[in-house]
Amino acid sequence: GSISALILWPKRDAWKSGSHFKMAVFLGTTFFILFLMHILASLPTDFCVHCFSAYQAFYTTAGFFFILIVFSNGINPSKWRLPILLVALLFFAASLGLYYYQRWGNWLLNNIQVPRVNRIIRGGEFSTTSLKEVLTYTFNLSTELQKRIVPSGAGILLGLILILFLWVIYHFLLQKKSPGRYSLANIVLASCLFIGTVFPSMLRGDATRTDACSTHFLAYYEEAGRTLSSLIPPGSLVYWNGSGRHLAFMLYMKDVKIFPPQIHAGGGYAIGESDHLLKFGLYNQELDKQWRDSADILIIWDTYFTKEVRAFFDQPGYERVPFDMGNLAQCEDELHVFRRTS
Repeated sequence: GSISALILWPKRDAWKSGSHFKMAVFLGTTFFILFLMHILASLPTDFCVHCFSAYQAFYTTAGFFFILIVFSNGINPSKWRLPILLVALLFFAASLGLYYYQRWGNWLLNNIQVPRVNRIIRGGEFSTTSLKEVLTYTFNLSTELQKRIVPSGAGILLGLILILFLWVIYHFLLQKKSPGRYSLANIVLASCLFIGTVFPSMLRGDATRTDACSTHFLAYYEEAGRTLSSLIPPGSLVYWNGSGRHLAFMLYMKDVKIFPPQIHAGGGYAIGESDHLLKFGLYNQELDKQWRDSADILIIWDTYFTKEVRAFFDQPGYERVPFDMGNLAQCEDELHVFRRTS
């Protein structure tokens, strides 16, 4: 939406007022600067790449109002702007296809059939083979690369089909009934914004989670938080290695001591000198080991409960504390709780 607003930026004399123009410039500048800053803060580094999507929640409102104020003053779909808009929309269609590569990448590779051209040219019978075999044996592409290229191409294809479909409706239906009343750019843009907003939200659900997780999620957390708090004596030194959402359990713990850098939920781990890292709220492997060896209670997220971690807790000096997450177990990953005995 924001990129489209830039491409279709209204002519200067089309703005309803000077304040609207200044507001659009301010909101657009704010949004794109913050967007660039958060890209540089997350994507090029190993600090927290997956945080980029969540970071956008801090400034997305500016982007929404930027889009609204620009489009409320009309658009400028000139002959050269419309092709640029279509190319930009196809780029985002490819991005949308790539985003869901884990959902449909394998299906596309195994179910799209490609004719065996060599056999047909040689006069053989018509036959087909899967797209996966063609990309593997003809183009020597790795499986992981195939899973990303094919969904991106499928996204572009679906984008082209959508644009062609909208053009047919515009040219053969709307233009004949009400010539000049509708703009092809408006129709394409509105349709793509609608699909780009609704379609991802429809696919966001997790089949492994029940409907109760969306209606009673907070109540489940409160119940599990109180249970965990009852297992940890006041004054305990807690080693925390959970996820970002698991941090809500900290709200229910009474008078416990923690190692503050660990509240990054793994994002605070870095390489460097211990004293230097601590000044910035970070930690390294050496500090992690010190904290693990000195803690009274150790809480580990199932994702971090690797073979090496499991072997560590199998040694004498630690015992597992049974933690029943109750109804929350159907919504969240398991937490492993241990107590140091010596």
